[in-house]
Amino acid sequence: MSNHGHEESQHGSGRYDPPPPRSEISGPTGGTLEDLRRSVVALRRRVLRLSDDLRLAIRRADEAADRNREHVCSLESLEMMCATQGGEIGRYRAEIHRLREERDALQSSLESDRIIGLEPPQPAPEISALETQIVDLNRDLDRQSDEVHHRQAHIDDLSRDRGHLESTIRHLTSEMTQAGGEILDLQQANHDLDRSREDAESTLSATEESMRRTRSELDRVETELILSRSDRADRGPSGPDPQSSQADPQLMGPTQAGLDQIVRERDSQQDQIPQKAYAERERTITENQAQIRTLSRDLSKVVRERDALRHEYTAAFQRLTSISATIGAPPPQTQLRLEPGSDTDQPAGGIPRSPSAETSGSEDQDADTSKSKRSRSRSTSPSPSRPQKKRSVPVEADDESMDEEDESEFDLGGGSTGGGSPSPDQASTPPAKDSGPRQSSGEVIEVRSGSDEEEEEENAEVADDLYEAQTLMAISQSRSEARRGEHVSPQRGSSGSPGGSDGSDSDTGSGG
Repeated sequence: MSNHGHEESQHGSGRYDPPPPRSEISGPTGGTLEDLRRSVVALRRRVLRLSDDLRLAIRRADEAADRNREHVCSLESLEMMCATQGGEIGRYRAEIHRLREERDALQSSLESDRIIGLEPPQPAPEISALETQIVDLNRDLDRQSDEVHHRQAHIDDLSRDRGHLESTIRHLTSEMTQAGGEILDLQQANHDLDRSREDAESTLSATEESMRRTRSELDRVETELILSRSDRADRGPSGPDPQSSQADPQLMGPTQAGLDQIVRERDSQQDQIPQKAYAERERTITENQAQIRTLSRDLSKVVRERDALRHEYTAAFQRLTSISATIGAPPPQTQLRLEPGSDTDQPAGGIPRSPSAETSGSEDQDADTSKSKRSRSRSTSPSPSRPQKKRSVPVEADDESMDEEDESEFDLGGGSTGGGSPSPDQASTPPAKDSGPRQSSGEVIEVRSGSDEEEEEENAEVADDLYEAQTLMAISQSRSEARRGEHVSPQRGSSGSPGGSDGSDSDTGSGG
């Protein structure tokens, strides 16, 4: 039993060294703004999936807390039964003491009669019956004492197990809170990325407008030059004007210099602005990928600790059942369901299934939900009650990101089917410059897609999904805190149990 308690203390401490999960998130190593948008959409969907897994882990922790509360109630009932049996033992001892006093009184009276009558002592039948009854009572007393000691040892073991379970639940709760905070930070980083992308698009629009104005000014200057040359050609046969011949070089010099400067500024803006925007977005996406990998490792650790807690709960439930059968008490009300097919439809006292089955089920549900939401968002207009961001993410990019997401099945334990994460040097490498001639302003305008309504609907759908995920996570956290508050009162009530169980609880709490 001591070895078993040592193993449970190792499980309850929650100190695991899981292997570092392989990441399946790989950012764009090169490409255009379309690849960047597809990567952002994939990151958002993975954040939603991690949020669902976090809510599932919170629900499992709440179920473990409920089972622990049931253990506490059963332990209190056992302590009450032990107290009742202790009272019966005291009553038996008082009865034995009374019978011994009666026996001594009878023996003294018989001795006095024998001395007075000088007759040989004869055994009295009452004394023999009393001695037989005393022997039986002593035997029952010894048996009851052994049983009480055995039950007290079981109660001490259950108290230690309860302390280990409580420490494990607290550890899991802190891990889930930390994972929720990281998910919120990642969502905020995605929102910041969207805002910076919108700022870059507005800057690009302003630059294009400036280029159009510059081109119109250039066309006007060229038209004036052509007109001035044609005027000089018309006035050529009549003789050149000395004043105009002196003024033309003076006018042509500043005009040509300003024109060259405008062309150089336009070329530098065309080269620098897209490169800076692309480098900034790649750096932000790399940071988000690192955060998602860290969150995946934390989530796999939470799943492993949940499995250890489930094994500890199973062992404690079996010991509690054996103790109840030994003392003749009614069995506990918790029904263990270890079938691997019941995950969401099982009762609150059941044990969840393996994490691999949960991962596949959650991925199928996410795929069905995303398809149904996409068809609904394209058929109806977005809700006007919630503010929406205008993002220019094309529908083709979203479909391609969904295909990429289906090809790389996301594993909660950190595993991946192929492909590693890019190094920071590869992620921050800007795309190669185009060696061909630069595009004109009309060609830049033609690059922008005309399907703005579908893009806005797709972005509104993603924003609604993020809002729903945050709302559900906040509700789950509030319910978990309320249940933990209810769990404090039975824990304090069990500290005053007879037989020294409160001392074992205090030692366990200080050690945990």
